[in-house]
Amino acid sequence: HSNHITAMVFDSSQNRLYAGSKTGILFDFHFESGNASLSLRNLIQLSANSSLISAIRIDSRAGVAYVTTAASQVVVLRLLDSKSLDELNAEHSLFGSSQGGPLAIDRPITAAMISESSFVYIATQGDETTTSISDSITLSSVKYQCYPGSFVSGDGCDLCGPGSFSNVSDSSGCLLCDTGQFSGGYGSTSCNVCASGSVANTTGQKSCSICEPGYYARDGTNCAECPLGRFSSSFGSTNCTLCDSGYVANTTGSRSCSSCSPGLYASENRTECLVCMPGTHNPDSGGAGCMLCDEGFYTNITESASCITCPAGYY
Repeated sequence: HSNHITAMVFDSSQNRLYAGSKTGILFDFHFESGNASLSLRNLIQLSANSSLISAIRIDSRAGVAYVTTAASQVVVLRLLDSKSLDELNAEHSLFGSSQGGPLAIDRPITAAMISESSFVYIATQGDETTTSISDSITLSSVKYQCYPGSFVSGDGCDLCGPGSFSNVSDSSGCLLCDTGQFSGGYGSTSCNVCASGSVANTTGQKSCSICEPGYYARDGTNCAECPLGRFSSSFGSTNCTLCDSGYVANTTGSRSCSSCSPGLYASENRTECLVCMPGTHNPDSGGAGCMLCDEGFYTNITESASCITCPAGYY
C-alpha cells in the first residue's frame, strides 16, 4: 500500500526491527544476521484515522512497545508471555497500557477473536476499561512514564535541556547543574564535573570556561588571580608557579615574572626587588642575591651593580 516509513527502532536483544508508517501501521520484521535479510513477521493497525507514527520505543524486558502518533497520542502495546511483538495467537494476548502499567481490561484479545478485517477497540472511562471487536480501532490517549533525563510536559515528556538534568522517573521538572558542573546536551540524567583548569561559576551551565593566563581554577567554581610572587602563563592552569630566584611578580594576576635589575635582588617571597646594601653588589639582571665586594674593592652606596677599586693608600 506504499506506506512511507516515518519511525524505526531496532531491538538487538530480539533481532527485531519495528517500523511505523504514516498510515498508522506498525510493521514487525525479523532480522536474519546470517544472510542479512529481513522478513515481515506481523503488522498491526494502530488507528483507523491513518495517523502518522512519529516515534517508536521498545522495552524488551517488559515486553512493551510505546508508539507515538503525530497527534501526540501514545499507544502502549503489551504482549503477555512474550518479549516481542509477535503474531497474535491464543497464547499471546494484546493488552493496552496506561500510566506505565497494564490496563485492567475486561478480557484478553486473541487472534481467534479477531478476523482478518477487524480490529480491537479499547476504551477507558475512569477506572473501567472495555474492549470490543470492530472494523476499525481507536485507542484512547495514554500517558506513559517519563524516564530520567526528561520531565512530564502536558500529555507527554520533554527532554531536559543543556545545563539541567533529571535523575528520577516522572519528574515534574529538571534540576539545574550545580556550580563546578555542566551538561552539554539534551536528556541528561546527571551533570559532569568541569575538567581540570576550567570552571562553571553559576548554576545551569551547558559548558565550562577555561581560566586565562594569570588565573587558576579553584574548586571548579571560579578562576582566581595568581597571588603576588606567582604567575601562570597558559590557559587552563590549576595553580600558579613561584617566580624563579631573581624574578618577581609584584602585581596579582601576573602572566610572567620580571627580573630584578643589577644592584637589586628578589625577596624570598618573590614579591619585590630589594636593593643591595653598601659593601655588596649584584652585577646581573635577575641575580639571585647580593655579593660582598672582593678584597681591595668597595661600595659605599646602595643598589650597586659593581664595586670600586680602593685608591692607593687605602684598603
